Amino acid sequence: MINANQLFKAGRKTKIFEVSDKLVVNDFYNNTGFITSHIEGKMSRIKITIVDISKGKKSNANVGEFNFTSAEWRQHTKYLLNSRNFKGIFNKGLIITKANPYKKINNVMIEVKSLKITFEDGLDKPKWKFEIITGMAKPKDDFGYDVKSYKELKRVNFLLDIIEVNSMVEYVTEYIQLWKQANFNKFLENRQAFSIRAYENGYDEKSINSWNSNKNENKTKEDTDSNYNTSVQNRVYNGDVADQSSSTRNGQIAQKEQYYCEDCGAILSKKNAITTKKSFKKALCSNCLKNNLGK
Repeated sequence: MINANQLFKAGRKTKIFEVSDKLVVNDFYNNTGFITSHIEGKMSRIKITIVDISKGKKSNANVGEFNFTSAEWRQHTKYLLNSRNFKGIFNKGLIITKANPYKKINNVMIEVKSLKITFEDGLDKPKWKFEIITGMAKPKDDFGYDVKSYKELKRVNFLLDIIEVNSMVEYVTEYIQLWKQANFNKFLENRQAFSIRAYENGYDEKSINSWNSNKNENKTKEDTDSNYNTSVQNRVYNGDVADQSSSTRNGQIAQKEQYYCEDCGAILSKKNAITTKKSFKKALCSNCLKNNLGK
């Protein structure tokens, strides 16, 4: 199967080992992003997949998947570049375990996955062994699990030689850095759009779950990007015109107390005027706020 997001692949007679790009830019929305300056979103991952078809293909294949954040990738894989020191640091191997409270099994248990990496120097040719172990357990705390209730479901492994591992680690690590550079402008656009949303809602943290929810999160990425960019354009370039037209229809422009943007003179609501005055030392409309944020 073609995988355009494939970063590394190795194959044997009945097994495949693959590393894939599942990186995602921070969109600053509640469920999928962070509201701080992280370039990557909550679901941004580097994924390792091992497939063993020795006992059958398709639904009978043994498949293991394990996800890293980019920070976890850098933290853990750096040790694989020095096989001589690895055993001294990780006597029983490097083991990373994650519980997924969102993946339920039988409505009671949750999925628990472990990636175990060992250096097998007792073989004819020293190799790195990657093993993905999938199990289940009762949930505990937010992302923990009850160790006593743990039950292993399956495991699958793959052997890579030293050259393969060095090549994989170095390439994927460099790729992550290049990806961040390439997506930095998109991150800045998303951050600016969030700042405008916050401004339009008076920077109200109590209602952030409402005004900062992503209406497109259940759509495809292409649809989300398209709709998202359009909605941002409409807010930035047409927002104040719409506000002014609405105020005219409601007869509010004739009121004595009126607020204006100190940069362009556009009419503002009292709430936005007070909020931007407090944060930026002057009352600003959304267009001028965008310009000030870009400085």
